[in-house]
Amino acid sequence: MASTLIGVGRRLTWDDFKEQQPPPEAPHAAAGAFMTRSVAGGAPKKIQHPGASAPIYFLADDITIRIELGDKTFRSPAVAKMAAGAKAELLAHEQGHYDLYALVLRDWFYELTTLTGRSYDDQAALVRLLSTLKASYLDRIGEIQQIYDSDTEHNFNSAEQKTWLRAIRRARKLKRQPIVEGKNGKPLERRLFDVLKEMELLV
Repeated sequence: MASTLIGVGRRLTWDDFKEQQPPPEAPHAAAGAFMTRSVAGGAPKKIQHPGASAPIYFLADDITIRIELGDKTFRSPAVAKMAAGAKAELLAHEQGHYDLYALVLRDWFYELTTLTGRSYDDQAALVRLLSTLKASYLDRIGEIQQIYDSDTEHNFNSAEQKTWLRAIRRARKLKRQPIVEGKNGKPLERRLFDVLKEMELLV
C-alpha cells in the first residue's frame, strides 16, 4: 500500500465549529480551529537476509497521515450575530490556521516518503533522520501559527491577512523549481516555509 495523506485540502464551514464559550486561554476569541493528526506506519523496520552478516533497516511505504479538526474547535455565540462579511472573513482566517497546519504536514509527508524504498545499515541513523524531519517541520507548527496570529492581529489587520492567504495559495499551487517529482511521479508543490521566507513572513 502506497503512503497516503488525507485532509490536506479540506475546506472548513461553520458547521465544523461547535458553538460554545471561548476557552479560558483565549477568553476573547470569536472562534478557533484546533487541528490534530493521526499517523499510522512510518516506524523503522528490520530485515535479516539469509547469509547476511548484519540486518538492514528500512521505512516501509505504508505511511498514512490523517489531518482532522480537534474537539476543541469552537465558535462563540457572538459569531451568529456577526454580519455576513465579517463572518466570512473570520472563517477565512480560521481556514488559514488549518491550511498552515495542513501544508506543514504535507511537506513533512513528502520528506518522509523520500526515505521509503531505501535501506539503511544503521538503525540509529534512520531514527536520527526521522527526528531531524520532526524538528524541521512538526516542531515548528506552533511557531508558524503564532506568527500568523501576530501579523494578522487575529484577523483585525486585513492587509496582513490578505498577504498570508496569498502565501498559502502560492504554497498550494506553485511547483518547486527545478521540478522535483514525488513518489507518484507528479511535481511537488513549493514548501510552505520557502514561500513564507520569500515573502518575508518568516525569518
